[in-house]
This record gives sequence, structure tokens and C-alpha cells, in this order.
Amino acid sequence: MVTILVGSAAAGLLLKARHVQVCDARNGGQRTEARLINTSYPFNRCAILFSQNIVANFSIPNSDAMNIESLRDYCLSKPAATEGFPFGEDTLVFKVMEKIFLLVSLSSNPLQFNAKADPEKAIELREQFAAIIPGYHMNKKHWNTVIADGSLSNVLLKEIISDSYNLVVKSLPKKDRDALAHQ
Repeated sequence: MVTILVGSAAAGLLLKARHVQVCDARNGGQRTEARLINTSYPFNRCAILFSQNIVANFSIPNSDAMNIESLRDYCLSKPAATEGFPFGEDTLVFKVMEKIFLLVSLSSNPLQFNAKADPEKAIELREQFAAIIPGYHMNKKHWNTVIADGSLSNVLLKEIISDSYNLVVKSLPKKDRDALAHQ
């Protein structure tokens, strides 16, 4: 049993809890048992259900959330991936064979990046996740802006990055794809 205050952001212990006590300051601090309902995988958006009413909605910070260092490491782990600053010191750009597959703003908080996407999958992701929106300053049919605010799993973020890289590789001339295959 975990006790929280309604509206409190300090909810890290709730990850393992299924039943909680709600201490509602609006009701003289009376404690009431309630049930934690997880509204998003993996355990970062939760709500507390009491008497069929949701009395608190909150996000639990994801301590394993992707940051700029882990994003950079993952992008550079791709064959022939390079990084640079062709658009100024605020935008880190990742390329494969001189073609962009990811752009990331170094000044955004939370971390945000643009990744190429298959047009149908781009729309599907936008409909499914609030943290994925049409690509900022990009062709919105082919690019998404991904906000790494902890609401998306690292597995999904890496999948988005890999899909972007693979789409760019697939669009390369055959001689470049062959050269890349031998690296």
C-alpha cells in the first residue's frame, strides 16, 4: 500500500503498487483506499480510480528515458552514420552516406528529434501517441517530430530511429547500398 496526496507529482513508488491510499486534502486529509490503474505502457502515465471516478491523473518520470547522449550513441551505432551541425550549433544532424536520417534540437527540453517515417506509419504513430507530431520544419508527409518526454518507451524510440535510418538507406543508389553492406 502506497499513500499519495491527490495532485502530488511524487509518485515513483507507484510503479510496483496496484492499490494505493488517497489522502485528499479537499476532504480534511481523509485517507481512502483506491486502485491504481495504469493507462499507458510502460508505467509512466497512471490514474487513481476511486468509486468509479478518476481522482488523480499524473505521470511518473521515466528515469531510463532517452537523453541526448543515448540518442547520439544509438544513431552513431548505425553503419556509416555521421553527425554534424550543417544548420547551426543548435541542431545536431545524423546522416548516412550524406543523407539526413535524424535531426535533434540541442536546446529543447524535453528532448525532441525529427525522424523520417513511411507516410502511412507516420500518421499511425501520430494518432497513437501524443508525443509524436508532424515534423517541425520538415515535409509533414515523410517526417515526424518525436518528443522524448518519457511517455514513449526507449524500445519505441529506437524503433523510430532505426526505421528512419532504414528508409534513408533504402532510398540510396544501389552502389551506395552495396558499399554500406560491406562496412
